[in-house]
Order: sequence, then structure tokens, then C-alpha cells
Amino acid sequence: MKKTLFTLLLSFTLLLYADVFSYDFGEHRDIGDRAFTQFISQLIREGFFKDTTEAVDFFESYLNMQYSKTENSLYFLDLTHEPNEVTYGVLNGLSGDHEENPESVRDNLNYKYSILNQILFLHNKFMAEFQHESPNSEILSIDPSFAYLAVTDFSHFYDYGKSLRYHLEQLERSDLILLKSPSGIPEVFGRLKKITSLGKYVTLHTFAVYLAELAGKYYSSDTARSKAYFFYAFLYSAFADHFLEDCFASGHIVVNRSIFNAIINNKGLHDFYNKTGLQVMNLNGNIWKTYGDHNLNKPDENWRRLKDYADIKIITVTPKEQIVIDAVTLSVNEIWTGFYKFRNDTANNSYPVHILDLVPGQKERLQSFCLEHFAALKLIPVPFDSDLDEYKLNKKDLPTLKRVNSLIENRNFVRSRVANSFMLELGSLNTFSLSGTEDDVSLFGLRFNLSAQFYKYNDTRNKGGTFDNWFGLTGSFNMGYNRNWKPVMRQYKAGGYYNGDFWVSKRRYIGVFSYIEVGLQNKDDLNKAMFSPSLGLQLGPLLGLDDFSLPRWLWIPIQMIVLPLKLMINLNVVPGQMPAYNLFGEIDLIL
Repeated sequence: MKKTLFTLLLSFTLLLYADVFSYDFGEHRDIGDRAFTQFISQLIREGFFKDTTEAVDFFESYLNMQYSKTENSLYFLDLTHEPNEVTYGVLNGLSGDHEENPESVRDNLNYKYSILNQILFLHNKFMAEFQHESPNSEILSIDPSFAYLAVTDFSHFYDYGKSLRYHLEQLERSDLILLKSPSGIPEVFGRLKKITSLGKYVTLHTFAVYLAELAGKYYSSDTARSKAYFFYAFLYSAFADHFLEDCFASGHIVVNRSIFNAIINNKGLHDFYNKTGLQVMNLNGNIWKTYGDHNLNKPDENWRRLKDYADIKIITVTPKEQIVIDAVTLSVNEIWTGFYKFRNDTANNSYPVHILDLVPGQKERLQSFCLEHFAALKLIPVPFDSDLDEYKLNKKDLPTLKRVNSLIENRNFVRSRVANSFMLELGSLNTFSLSGTEDDVSLFGLRFNLSAQFYKYNDTRNKGGTFDNWFGLTGSFNMGYNRNWKPVMRQYKAGGYYNGDFWVSKRRYIGVFSYIEVGLQNKDDLNKAMFSPSLGLQLGPLLGLDDFSLPRWLWIPIQMIVLPLKLMINLNVVPGQMPAYNLFGEIDLIL
């Protein structure tokens, strides 16, 4: 019962925030399919097959795949019910977002009338209309549990401010041992929901390589067993690669993961940085600007810098998407390498060591193991604030790479603007009417601002002289007390808010904010409509008293004891009453 109520609440929340937890099925599918095609082309170039026909014949016979002219890709016949065609990219998109583990994906794709097949049909329907995926409202109408999975699964994100070493040390050999038996799946995937996208990738990819090795081992002696292991190797690989792809989404590498943060500020940070992008670097020394959901392959508009039409290059895949495709290609290729190595060595009576036996038991050796065996890790964005001195980077480039990898400037400021925020409002002891009469009422209120849905932010390192604008929805409740502390008034209001921030220097700004609300006032047992505009000033940032990185337990008392950092004048217009205004101090409770 509790889970049902929680799921209904989360479903309502997701309907308000259309794309907060859905990681763009279309992008995952396109990346996976392009990578799989690139992988087959690579096998041909390296001489494993003489041409495309021979390569396709092998995968048709050994994985029961078939070539789709409509999708221009191979798809898994055993998982397909027309009109759905389940390609490697489709598995990428469904894994993790709609099912908790690979076996659930297989089970529910096998069953023709499953909710998962209905969801895939919905995604395909909307993608045929040039949309990225089905809206969450459509998915929730057939699968309310989608909301519960979305909010309780933290593994689609990095942990902001934690190093690359921290993320890779989440690999645990005990999980890999448990996965040797399907009965261990629930326990392992229950734990994997709590680790990061990078930790989940290296765990599942390691196991996928192991399954491929088993497929190679039985290639000559037990064809049926070999084919079964080969299929599961790709099923686990597709699941793992979903989380590898998430490592590149800018909105997935800036949050601190928890249910509390998911509801309060992760949504805002996720959406903001997915749209505006982030400059990142990798262990190959590359620096680029990566984007997130709905924006990964958005055109770069490089033509704006050109003088000649002949210099314009028409490309279907932008460099920022190509690096993700290359990473997934490397990942899939390691499945083949494990399979082929054991197939050949076993045939020659040689017995190589399984990758599971190479995973170190000592946590401090896990990073070296992962970087040695998994080539895609050289391409992913390095988590911010990692110790770059640990890695073999060009010393000449190291200062620049460290600057790019340092904690994001203004990230905490952005969080304060796009987070779902609670504020405590403390009114002046007196409410003065425009006629000059004094009512001697104190007002105490609670306000809730939804994450800013519209904004214009100047994404520049030197913010001095720029002006940012933020718009969103707000709601508030005020209680009025007379001098004897008897409640005499209640106000219920809702409307929109605006924040305008003028930056006088790189780190200091003056903030102007406003609320335009309508609602209901209950006074003297009478309910009357009211109109309530407000105008406020946030001077703290100008004085250097606006450090949003302070812990909440310290930040809130500073505002209460030292001074309210936000002051606001509020006008109340109620029919039959003289217009009145109040002076409020506003205190941020949650940032």
C-alpha cells in the first residue's frame, strides 16, 4: 500500500516535470545502433570477416539476428514481435529506464503483450513523428511503476565532486560471482541501483565480457551452450552500455544522488546542464562541450563562423555524439574480443584466464584494472575534481585539463535558481494600508517555487556585466496574527515568479525578484479573492554573503540570525478593502 501511494505521488510529480527522469530513448537507441553498425564494420576491416554479407550471416546464425531494411540495422528475432524490431540500440534505450535487469528485459520482450512491448511501440510511434520518445504521461498511463523506478534508481548519474577513482572502486568482485547464477540477479541489481553510472557500467561490462568468454570456450564443444552465452553477453553489454552512454550526458554528471535531491534540485540541474552543456575532458586529453537529453546531437551551427558556403560541411552525426558512439563501439568490440580469444585459444588447447579471475580483491587496485581492460574509459568525461596527477596525461596540457576538470563555476548559484525551493517568509509587525491606518498584523508564510522552466543564462566564464533571467511557478500560504498572537487571517496564493540577476563582477551580483499571484484571503470568517504582486531585492550576493555551497544546517541560521538576505515588498489587493502592503524577509530553507 505504501509503495502504491508513493508511486502515485511520483507519477504526479513526473507529469509536472515531463522529462526529468526519462533519459531520452531515441538518443540511446540511435547511439547503440550506430555503434553496433560501426562495430561490424570494424570486424570487417580487421579481417574477421571478408565483407558485410559474411558478417551478417554469422550474426544471423549465431545470435538469430536479422537485417532490417527499415532500421538499417540487425535486430534480435528472439526478442521481436512485429511491428517492434529489437535492435542493440533498442536494448540500450529500454535497459535501466524501463526494466531493472537484463533478464527482465528478455522476459518482457519475449512476452508479446507485455507492458514493455507496449512502451516500445509507443516510443516508435512518437519517433516516427520526429519526437525523441513517448511523453512520460503516455508511459505512466500504462506503467505507473515507471515513476517508482525512475526516482529510486540513482545509477544513471555520476556523484558530483567525487573522483574517477571513487567511481571505479564501486566495482565489487562479489557481485560478479553472484551473477554467475541467474538467482543472484535480484540481489546484485538491488545494490547496483545505489551506485553511479560509471560503477554500474564497469560491473555489468565485466560480466558481459565473461559471458562472451564462456561462449568462446564452448564454441567447438557445445554449440547450443555457446550461442546461449553469446546472446546473454550482448544482452548484458547493451544494458551496461546504457549507463556508459549516461556518462556523457552533461545533466547526468552534475548532481548528488539521493531521493531527497531527486525531488528538490536534481531535476533542475539535470535539465539546465543538458540544455546549456558543459565543457569536459577525458583521459586521452580531449576537451569538448557535451550536452544531454534531447540535445546530444543538436547541430553545432559552425556555419556562423564561416565566410564561404563552399566551406559548410553537412554532417549527420556531430562530434559530441560521435565520441559517445566510439565509446560504445569499443565496449561492444571487447565482447567480441573475449569471445574470439577463448574460441581460438580453447581450440588450440590453451586455457586463458577469465576476466572474473583478474578482478582484484583490493579496492585500491580496481582503477588500474578497469583502465587497463576497458578502452571506453579513456573517452568518457572524467568526473569533476578528480586527481589528474594519477593519470598519464601530457604535462604540457595538464594545467588546462585541471582547469576544465575543476568544480563547475556558478554551479551552486544555478542550483539556487533551478531547484525546487522552499522559503520561509517573515512579515513586518505592521501592515500599513495606503490610507495610513495601522492594522498591527504579523504575517508568517511558507512559499514553494517550482524549478525554473524558462530562463536566459549567459554561459560565460567572466560573468561581469551580464544579466540572467529566470521564470517559474510559485505557490504560498500566509498566516496573519494580531498583537495577542491570535490568528486573524489566512492567505492562499499561486502564480509565477521572476528572478533577474545582474552580475557586477565574476562572482558578485545583485538579484531582483518578483511574484505575481492570485488567490484567496480568509479574514473575519469571509473568503475573498485577492491579487498579490511582490517586488524584492537580494543584496547578500553583492556583499559576498551568498555562498550556496554552505551546508543547509549553517546557511539557514545565518539568514535568520545575521540578516535576511532577501527583502520584499508585497501588495495585497482585496475587493472591498483598502490596498495594503507588507515588508517581508525571505529565508531559503532548501537550496
